Amino acid sequence: IKILYCKRELIRRTSVIALIIFSIAILVNCQSPQSDYLAKVNGEKITVSDFLATLPKSSVNDVATQCQEHLTKLINRRLIIQKAKAMGLMEQVANSLELSKKTMLIQKLMEEEIIKKAKATPIQIQQLYEILPEVVHLRLIVVNTEDAAQLVKRYLQAGVPFESCAYKFSSHPSSKSGGDVGYGRLAFLPEPIRLAVTNLPLGKVSSPIPTDEGFTFVQLLAKRTEPIGSLAQEEPALRSFLEEQKAKELHRRFFAQLNSRLTYNYKALRVFFKPANAITEEEKELWVCKKDETLFVRVKSLLPIAESFNPAIDTALRIYAIKREIEDDLLYEEAKKRGFDKDQKILAELAKVQDELLYQTFYNNEISGKVSVSDEAILEYYRKEQANYPTGWNESVKNLIRSRLLAEANQQVEAELLEKLKKEAKIEINQPTFNRLIAEIKKERRTDED
Repeated sequence: IKILYCKRELIRRTSVIALIIFSIAILVNCQSPQSDYLAKVNGEKITVSDFLATLPKSSVNDVATQCQEHLTKLINRRLIIQKAKAMGLMEQVANSLELSKKTMLIQKLMEEEIIKKAKATPIQIQQLYEILPEVVHLRLIVVNTEDAAQLVKRYLQAGVPFESCAYKFSSHPSSKSGGDVGYGRLAFLPEPIRLAVTNLPLGKVSSPIPTDEGFTFVQLLAKRTEPIGSLAQEEPALRSFLEEQKAKELHRRFFAQLNSRLTYNYKALRVFFKPANAITEEEKELWVCKKDETLFVRVKSLLPIAESFNPAIDTALRIYAIKREIEDDLLYEEAKKRGFDKDQKILAELAKVQDELLYQTFYNNEISGKVSVSDEAILEYYRKEQANYPTGWNESVKNLIRSRLLAEANQQVEAELLEKLKKEAKIEINQPTFNRLIAEIKKERRTDED
């Protein structure tokens, strides 16, 4: 299962956090209402937090120069983004921005429904710690369906050795060793298996246990105790295990409930077995899925997914991809219904994504897209700098020189463009706040060195 609720990176480097704290102190202590920004570019503010969030951690002694260069970069970036908007490039980035929004809202929904609800309690950690010394030696048989489980059960009841059944039927990696998974701590077994093993006599085999993988048979071969650390020492591992297991269960329940609302038309799903350009107009109108018995999606709305399929992709993966897209749409709809699209943190992140998309699109269209380097220019450069290339002329050297000349040409075009934009722009530097910020950064770096 591809888990959608992977945690996003929420912890920034300590040094950056410290600088942000200093910036808050600056803002609180300043008397002027204009002290919440470092610069204005055509009326748009570059705030202290904008500056600190992107300031590289550096051992540069000349803090003032580093800060000035960084502020100049932010001003230049803001000028390019403003120009991109003025040129109407928002239309070009709209699809990518919507995809980012969809991803963020689904992650927020997963955090609310799974991550936050999967927190381990002190009582749960204590209960698991109490059985942590217990170590068990097990054999496993894992099968995917209930029918397969009943077949294995009949074989075992008929006296067929556990190892033979594991080798023949089990989908677990241990099947080649007769299902033997060796010794492991009882506490770190998934709860359904742990409960079954706790009450299982030595040598006996459990009934089929429903698990995420399907159904599992367990044979208890041996049991012993081993020393453990203190609760404080073991707590991180116990907490991590409990929260992972709880998250898996919450995820399973959430998506089971989600899919109970969906009805698929397998005639329409089979349409995607053929190339997208071979799908007829009549087939495009077939309904693929209903949500709560209401039409949710037709074939034609999923054509972009079909067009992305590699011809070699098998039919099972095609159906999986289509269903995942439909699930994501339903999750997106649910997230918007809960108002997550108005969440201030998400809106702030989307604003950053939008700026980055605009910047990159403008740069690709108006700078790197308008620069080229001829083979003659590359050869001329090589002849002048031949002493720096002891391996002689070859394709690798040619590509290296091309990259260098392209980078220099890009810088030249960008510099000329920025010079023109600055002449047309109104740029205001809030020097008092900027000076105070530099002083705080110097102080912080001296503290780090001490």
